[in-house]
Amino acid sequence: MAAASAAFVAALAAALFAAATSALIGVSFVQALVAFAPGSLEAMTMMAFALGLDPLFVGAHHLARFLLISVTLPFAARVVNESQGDGR
Repeated sequence: MAAASAAFVAALAAALFAAATSALIGVSFVQALVAFAPGSLEAMTMMAFALGLDPLFVGAHHLARFLLISVTLPFAARVVNESQGDGR
């Protein structure tokens, strides 16, 4: 049940960010939604091709998301371990 709730929250967050991006920079809501939707870089880029959207826009957003997660996750793990008193 927790996994389904997390997936729902991720999809809802993607829709909210897509709506804000669409309003702020003037891209279509569908293109922004595919760019912010959780999924693999390859699958979402191919979806952009299939839907006639800009694959560069979609791919760049997914690549940026992956890089951001890769850079911030070790720091977040360290903060969590230190707050739990792990001491390693």
